[in-house]
Amino acid sequence: YNNIYEQYRQRLGETDFHPVQELKNYVAEKRQQIYKAEEHAMAKASHMYENTYFTFIEQGSNVDKQLTAFSHATQTQIMESWNSVFNIKERVETATFLASRRKMLQQQLRGYRALLDRMRAMSTAIPTKQMADLMRKITQCNESIELIEGSAMNAFSKATGFATHMLLEKKEPCRYAKYSSDPLYGVQSYPLMFHLLILALTDGGLRLLMKRRGFQRLNMGPISYYYHPGHITPGECSSDDKETEKTPFVFCHGIGIGLITYLPLIDCLLEHGRPLFLPEIPYITGFRPWQSSTSILTPAAVSGVLTAMLASHGHLRGSFLGHSFGTSWLSYMCKYAAHSIAAVMFIDPICFCLHYPKTTKAFVYHRADPGSISYMIRTDVMINWTMQRCFPWSQILLFTEQLPKDIPCAVILSEKDKLVPSVKVESYFRSKGVASIKDFDVANEIHFRKGPINVTVLRGEGHGDWVNCTPKMQRFADAAEIITSQSEVIKIQ
Repeated sequence: YNNIYEQYRQRLGETDFHPVQELKNYVAEKRQQIYKAEEHAMAKASHMYENTYFTFIEQGSNVDKQLTAFSHATQTQIMESWNSVFNIKERVETATFLASRRKMLQQQLRGYRALLDRMRAMSTAIPTKQMADLMRKITQCNESIELIEGSAMNAFSKATGFATHMLLEKKEPCRYAKYSSDPLYGVQSYPLMFHLLILALTDGGLRLLMKRRGFQRLNMGPISYYYHPGHITPGECSSDDKETEKTPFVFCHGIGIGLITYLPLIDCLLEHGRPLFLPEIPYITGFRPWQSSTSILTPAAVSGVLTAMLASHGHLRGSFLGHSFGTSWLSYMCKYAAHSIAAVMFIDPICFCLHYPKTTKAFVYHRADPGSISYMIRTDVMINWTMQRCFPWSQILLFTEQLPKDIPCAVILSEKDKLVPSVKVESYFRSKGVASIKDFDVANEIHFRKGPINVTVLRGEGHGDWVNCTPKMQRFADAAEIITSQSEVIKIQ
């Protein structure tokens, strides 16, 4: 500055002296020098950093690529955060609006709820349409509040950056199985000739075979059934009164191709000489394209039809047997017509522990192997409709307390059942104090006479595997005869 002072003093006498301009030029020159010095220092530092960086990390390696990507992401995040500062005023206004809107909706919701409480207290005087309109308004308020809170959360996550966004990101809940609302899964259609061929082999063949066995095909209301009067053993009176004294068997089949699958079991039941009723359940029998949703019977209709079927042949009670879906009809009888039950046998029952999801989940959401009979049955549109739209599980569900009192009851489970939670069912009966629980291989007459409930487990067997084993079906029929005879003894006493 001394030199500058001397220069200015020497130029005071000069006429072209401009001190302000000279000072500006000097400042600009120094600024340029400082800028160049900074650039030189930054370039040198960057060069030193690169030399040091590549001394420890190989250029082009995976670590180098990851660090470079992280650096770019961090820089981008910083720039986004910096840019968001300029929009802070707009965001504050938006937040204020959302908060006021949410507060207003909450006040409105409290008013609706208070009104609903008053309406419920005087429900007899409030029209149902007005009540439904109020419930709809409450639902709309809840949806609006949820929408506002979601918008606020999204804005907050966006403003606070990547890390906060990842921590507070809303996770959609896992989809839950709701078979009654889900679309019909895996429904397949087959050519008409295929339907006619299967129908001729199953229904036509069944009618022929049943007629040769002495059955009559009759109708009772909306269902058809096969009836056999039973065999009269030598020494017994052949009068109609003697026939009606015998407690008949009533067998309800499961999902499949109808009664033709159970012919060996039917033959075993006929050997005991009792009258035999075989109602057909058309809406769980495959390849019946003419069936509609109106053919599905309600629980009360089922009990009424079965009771009328027995009464039309002079029977007030029957020994009911059911397999798989057929046990749902037995459950209806236990609840709506317990007076018509002499004894009951559940085989692979779906009615126990139905609150567990295994039965509907396995049938609706698990597909069988394509090409198998099981696959063709499960893909039938009417059977799918029955299971997904007309399966009143709360009415089918049966507890031990709902079984008729002093009625012999036998339950047969398959250990490897893929439709019935047999382990849960067995544990349930144990928890209810059922003492007679044995494996099928060691079960004897004494076991089936114990009661009022006895449970038998087919170890290593799957759902319905016993239909291919005649000896097992013979023992089923013998067990049915045991509990039926026991019920007749109880009736006499």
